[in-house]
Amino acid sequence: MGVTTVIYEIDQWSFAKQSLIHFLLMFITVYPVLLFSGWFPLNNLKDALLIFLYFAIVGLVIWSVLAVVFKIIQR
Repeated sequence: MGVTTVIYEIDQWSFAKQSLIHFLLMFITVYPVLLFSGWFPLNNLKDALLIFLYFAIVGLVIWSVLAVVFKIIQR
């Protein structure tokens, strides 16, 4: 797992706050890599927004799957 998973060990924070902080940290670190890695064309603002959409959708899918898995494990 990634370094940011320690966020989910902070019991004083709600799951929503943990998830938001995790998203923001991933946005700050991963999104720039996606922009400048050359994996996607980046010719204008529309391209940057499309890359953000991919980032958000993939992140949401991974987050959803892991949330279900961890809920099952905690039972």
